[in-house]
Amino acid sequence: MKKINIVLFLSLLLAGCSKPGFYDKVDLSFGLYNEARNYQISETRIVEENEYFKFNGRYYFDNNVCFTNFSSSGITLSFTGSNLEALIYSTHANDNKNRPYLAIKVDDQAVEEYKPIQLTNNTSSYQTHKEGNYYVHENVILAHNLEYKKHTISIYKRSECLNSKVGFKTFSCDGKFEKFTNSNKLKIEYYGDSVTCGYAVESNDYYENFSTRTENATKSFAFLTSNKLNAEASLISCGGYPMYKSEYSKNNNPSTIKEMISLASVDYYSINPPTWDNNKYIPDVVVIALGANDGSTLSKFEKGSNEYNNFIEQFKQAYIDFINTINNKYTNNPYIIISDEILPINEDLKLATNQVYEQLKSNKIIRATYDAFEKASDRTLPGEGHPNYEMHCLAANSLSDLIESLFK
Repeated sequence: MKKINIVLFLSLLLAGCSKPGFYDKVDLSFGLYNEARNYQISETRIVEENEYFKFNGRYYFDNNVCFTNFSSSGITLSFTGSNLEALIYSTHANDNKNRPYLAIKVDDQAVEEYKPIQLTNNTSSYQTHKEGNYYVHENVILAHNLEYKKHTISIYKRSECLNSKVGFKTFSCDGKFEKFTNSNKLKIEYYGDSVTCGYAVESNDYYENFSTRTENATKSFAFLTSNKLNAEASLISCGGYPMYKSEYSKNNNPSTIKEMISLASVDYYSINPPTWDNNKYIPDVVVIALGANDGSTLSKFEKGSNEYNNFIEQFKQAYIDFINTINNKYTNNPYIIISDEILPINEDLKLATNQVYEQLKSNKIIRATYDAFEKASDRTLPGEGHPNYEMHCLAANSLSDLIESLFK
């Protein structure tokens, strides 16, 4: 267990980090498609026509473009036809490490069948040009040569908000768009770090340096839990971020996840980040999965020292304050699940988390723990020690069972 803890403390976003034995792996062909455009566009809708679109997770509009930057955020729509394309804006499309990736769900596809799409400035799949700080990707094919009938398409951002922004301006099809009817699905909101983002879940190599190609939020335990429950998911998560304090985010603004409770997006050094109206998405369940990155700061202090003990107390108080803030934001009194991080974290931070739970526990504040690592047949920890896809699935099974039991 001790070895796992040390590994997890290291498993964070380390921009530009080079270590002996670690290497970059680039696959410029992944998520690129050169389908022939053997169809004619018959209808185009702008994203501001809200009756045609369902927004997944948090979003904001800027100059008629709808940005969905957080992990697994995006748009769902329905159309009758065979082909669908979009006009998309992005940042860092020229960057092998940080460029954005999307996941496309067609109808009732399983997560493993979602189509990956790379948004790059170097492709023959679609035309790309620059407008100010954004790359503009024209005619990005999202669905191609489907059976001509009504389809429901969901577009999710696979990669996290710290690395890139993605915005949608128009969607076009070779048939007709259908007005979207709102559902009364269970709503779950997740606050987490790189594990919740699905960091390195598409890799099978501990020594492969991070890139957004191997990050896939739709294969994280958070998204998988909501998918199993046929629930909506909103992920507010960033690699390297803590509950209280992390060496990997201490110079960022904001520097903690709890500061993002009413933000629609962040980047490393956010200046006046777009705000989020919490009334737009009122969760029935809030899942908090934080604590691993706090260990990066705690490890600087000698165990038992005043600095060490004070850090533990500040961590607990930050946790309590965050839960109180959630309850103040959401007057519907949602269930709040104090969740583990799939892999074990520092024992004293786990003890502190348990103490927070013991202090606050009620029929609305629940504790979730996992044995995914112990049960996994594959013990690979890709990306310097992150849970692999099997572990995410095992944790999602456990968490979805817990949430389902709350509503029986």
